[in-house]
Amino acid sequence: MDKNYAVVQDGVVVNIVVWDGTQYTPAVDATYKEVTPAIPATYDEDGKQLTPAVDATYEEVTPAVPASGWLIPDGFAAIEIKDGVTVATGFKYDGTTFIGPVAETPAMTADQILAFNTGRRDNFLAVATAAIAPLQDAVDLGEATDTETALLKAWKVYRVAVNRVDLTLASPTWPTAPA
Repeated sequence: MDKNYAVVQDGVVVNIVVWDGTQYTPAVDATYKEVTPAIPATYDEDGKQLTPAVDATYEEVTPAVPASGWLIPDGFAAIEIKDGVTVATGFKYDGTTFIGPVAETPAMTADQILAFNTGRRDNFLAVATAAIAPLQDAVDLGEATDTETALLKAWKVYRVAVNRVDLTLASPTWPTAPA
């Protein structure tokens, strides 16, 4: 049964082939043995043919066998691709696993870093503001528990820390929100 194989050279898939897995067998010519020998024509002194020539007859001893299979070139390997595995040219093969090409992510520009970090900051601040509002209301009304008052302070400290993050850094350290 034919299967898909990755042709690998130096750890890189260079082709995908459909193959039955049969290794190359070169062609073999048939062999024959002579049954009756050839008989040459005979002539008289004047050159007149007396008997015609008779060709030899042969019997086939072993039949011819055509070449079969595929000869994997030196320096290449054919690796069976298992069902459900995606492989394409350019993939790496480490001896057990096919690894797809990894697209390199281009570095962000300074403007992109600033925009990305500003968006994260604004999201963190919105979460903090939403947490602070009901706690502040409880304090303002004089109804806050000690736990609510402590939590209000923690959220305000967090919000100030978020505002102080350097947004120009590629990977800034963000403070952890209160629990």
